[in-house]
Amino acid sequence: MLGKKRIENEQEGVDTLIGRGCRIEGDVVFQGGLWVGGHIIGNVRAEPQGAGYLIVLPEGRIEGDVCARHIVVRGEVVGNLHASDRVELLARARIIGNIAYAGMTMQVGCSVLGKLMQAEESNIPADHASLSAALRARGYNPKLLIHKAGAFT
Repeated sequence: MLGKKRIENEQEGVDTLIGRGCRIEGDVVFQGGLWVGGHIIGNVRAEPQGAGYLIVLPEGRIEGDVCARHIVVRGEVVGNLHASDRVELLARARIIGNIAYAGMTMQVGCSVLGKLMQAEESNIPADHASLSAALRARGYNPKLLIHKAGAFT
């Protein structure tokens, strides 16, 4: 119940909600708390840098890099995650990308296709290359990879 309890506790502090059925194409910059139940195609970052928290709901999907103090994922992220404090991957979370974190919890049933790096060990964002560029450099088509893996069906 770690994730459910955490989300219930932070519900009062939600400043922005991107609901199911909403699709945003472009970068998103937010302050405070952001809940994503829709689809974002673009990078998501909290301002000021190293602040804010992001919750990706079960029906939520982000295609881009994410940077915030605290990140909770129950949905899908295709991109790198950088949390200056903590990342929580709940049971059905699906991540295709690298994760840089200070602290992390992972529930049984989540999946990560990428590297896990403690934030102190990496120089973010300079060493945190774009996922799509890294996949293309290796000859992968990200959309084909996702479809064949069946991770997002």
